[in-house]
Amino acid sequence: MMRKTGMDRTMNIKTTFIILAITAIVASCTSTGESGISSLATFDSAYAQADKARKRASKAGVEWRDTSKLLADSKKANASGDRETAMNLVREAKLQSDLAISQVKENREFLEKVPYYNANSTPEEDLENTQGFFRWKFPDLTNEEFSNGFYALDENLRENWLAIEEFPPYFPAIDEGETLWATPFNNGNYYGNCFGYAGVADKYPRWDRKIGKVITLEMDINGCRVRNGEPPFDYGKSTELMAVAAYMAYKSRGKQINVEIPEDDPRALEAYNEGKEFFYSRRGQLNMACYQCHFDTAGKWLRTNMLGTAFGQTSHFPVYRSKWGSIGGLHRRYKGCNKQVRAKPFDLQSETYRNLEFFHTYMSNGIVMNGPGARF
Repeated sequence: MMRKTGMDRTMNIKTTFIILAITAIVASCTSTGESGISSLATFDSAYAQADKARKRASKAGVEWRDTSKLLADSKKANASGDRETAMNLVREAKLQSDLAISQVKENREFLEKVPYYNANSTPEEDLENTQGFFRWKFPDLTNEEFSNGFYALDENLRENWLAIEEFPPYFPAIDEGETLWATPFNNGNYYGNCFGYAGVADKYPRWDRKIGKVITLEMDINGCRVRNGEPPFDYGKSTELMAVAAYMAYKSRGKQINVEIPEDDPRALEAYNEGKEFFYSRRGQLNMACYQCHFDTAGKWLRTNMLGTAFGQTSHFPVYRSKWGSIGGLHRRYKGCNKQVRAKPFDLQSETYRNLEFFHTYMSNGIVMNGPGARF
């Protein structure tokens, strides 16, 4: 056997280093990183992976707010020849979707630790525990005061609100709603033929046993129109829909919220529990749940806004918000909250939001209705 010289050993060492360096370079080039997309992947294959992950998150109801935009922007960047930017956007979209999916599993563990959530508790037990918590946290507030939201918690905010209430910005909507209520449809019928009288908002949302779904006031207003040969109002754009809802809320003032969950229909309980789970589950890029703002931290400031209590929160809808410059429904507020935590919002009057409203409003049973309201 030929004996190796010092030069041979040096060559072997150099060769080894070269091989290791090449291996490292190849590994870095083909590294998938956190997104799971290889840097050697074509844009089309990378986009397909990211979009597949987005669809999984969407199907699970946990897609983040900006994921679709990232994918759309990646296509534009790729079309303009900027592959590096396009691939970075695709990776970010893929990573967002993967993290959104992981939230589903993490929420199961998270919910077990939330002191206010019990998957096996009855609606009656939830009601007693929720209202008991807020009466303990704010012992000086009456039911009527809870319906005033954070205006009951801060004297300066209350004074500003009372000044606004001297010339309420929602009055034009009430007047328009009253006119629409008194205007016959083309077939001669009125809204009153459907509802009997206007002051029934305290019963909503309601469970429809026939179709097995939660029905909101807005849905019943549109249902009344359709049954009488009129086109339904657009849930997102119609000022007339909010006007009728505002008038009905106004005529319901002074009544106590009285949402019923029929004990003999398991579908109603399932819808209620889905709404409850949504309320307590974290979502979006900020990984926040509804309850995190409106239970322990209720009455505290978040930037320039005071956080209201979940108890009584639905009593003043529809509401005129200065931020909107118009009157809007509870689902519009849900969408805004979802966007703020960077979660993709659901459609207005979607089953998800209707079930959430079912739970959310039931938690305020016994609270005095005072809608429509005015908020900043």
